[in-house]
Amino acid sequence: MTDLGQYRGDVTALRSGATRLEGIRADWLALARDFQNDVSQYNNWYGTSDEFATTVGPRYDENLASLLAALNTMVDIVEGLARAKLEEMQAVQKPQNYALDEINLAGMDSAGDTETGRR
Repeated sequence: MTDLGQYRGDVTALRSGATRLEGIRADWLALARDFQNDVSQYNNWYGTSDEFATTVGPRYDENLASLLAALNTMVDIVEGLARAKLEEMQAVQKPQNYALDEINLAGMDSAGDTETGRR
């Protein structure tokens, strides 16, 4: 997030976004699974050997495979977005943790609580 030209990473918001994306991914997975289960009961609805079956069947099967591939692509896309949010969260959290550790060390050094020689 920006505030007067400064970047401030909100770890909580990033984690929340990743969690929401994981929920969306789960919804897409369920949609793909349910669709495939529902459609599977109609396998070979067009027949097996007559002219209609040989004309319509392959085209239907291709379209079904394309649709399932598209659903799986959506799962992959949302999974990638969630992973990117988590990586962004880590990229924000690491420097924040490092800075806090350094501040704590500096505070301890100034109090004479450590043997680092810093004053």
